[in-house]
Amino acid sequence: MWTQQDYYGVFARIPREKPQYMPSKGVFLLDIEVELAWGMIDEKMNKRKVRNASKKVRIHLEDVIHLLERYEVPVTWGILGHVILDRCDCRSGVPHPEMPRPSYTWMKRDWYEHDPCKELSEEPAFYGRDITDKIVHYMSQIKIPHDIACHSFSHQLFGDPGCSREVAEAEVKRCIELIEENYHIKPKVFIFPRDYPGHLDVLQKNGIIAFRGRIPHAITYSESGGGVSNSLRKYACLANHWTSFYLATPPPVVTPMQEHGLINIPASMSYNKKPFIPLRLITSKAKKGIEKAIEKREIFHLYTHLMNFGEVSNVKKFFEGFEEILSCADLGRRRDELETTTIRRLAETV
Repeated sequence: MWTQQDYYGVFARIPREKPQYMPSKGVFLLDIEVELAWGMIDEKMNKRKVRNASKKVRIHLEDVIHLLERYEVPVTWGILGHVILDRCDCRSGVPHPEMPRPSYTWMKRDWYEHDPCKELSEEPAFYGRDITDKIVHYMSQIKIPHDIACHSFSHQLFGDPGCSREVAEAEVKRCIELIEENYHIKPKVFIFPRDYPGHLDVLQKNGIIAFRGRIPHAITYSESGGGVSNSLRKYACLANHWTSFYLATPPPVVTPMQEHGLINIPASMSYNKKPFIPLRLITSKAKKGIEKAIEKREIFHLYTHLMNFGEVSNVKKFFEGFEEILSCADLGRRRDELETTTIRRLAETV
């Protein structure tokens, strides 16, 4: 699936204040978003494929953890609140009536229409308590400091005008409550669904200190919007991004920025299978990002989704590419040229 966060070019330059940050070496950040079917809740969802992928994710999670442990790479796990649940109930036929609804112009149905209101054993695509339990247990058993970030409760698009402050506040609060109640962890980092920032004051009010921002100079457009201008930007975005892989252009390296009292640490690129782009080019680009971070003494910020490991057709090649990237970061760390850390730990040093 393409998202506008995947693309970067020469547009959308947003001035922000850069805090004093002078690392002595390059930095590698890795985020893994844990959202299951909720990551596709705003799309036309193929439930059969999503259920299939969610089952495969549970098989491959152990392999992901094994690679992270082998190469000693810490992760910021962006956990969606609803995934922590192992069941939920409808009240008078309405899922989560306590949660305020958005008013997106491009969506006429209820946001929770796909919520099955069943148990994990019946609908593992919408509930992932077994997955989050395994991640937190893994974190407790190792010395490498991973972190849990808030990824909202139901994957609302914070930057869309249809996502009111009331919706944003409920999404942040409920997700934080679930993480604290179940795992006694107070999240300090927020990862925006669809990397669509908004309501930063709500984050600050709820104890968040940092968030992952958009890829620098991204060509912005509305994924669900219409109009000639929006369409032109979208296709320019696709063309620019596609060309960057075939020309072997390194991804951007980034530095932290102050924004509304929070630390914004922008992303550099995503690791996922993209249409018409061979996986080897994606892997190669990520490795170039690590090399560039070492050379410039800046940050290469990579992210992926746990569901990617269940959705790809060739999971063996996908894991091989992922391992190549982790191995490259590990080599830089062992040479003392690269620091591998999390968003939270980095933000606390800025």
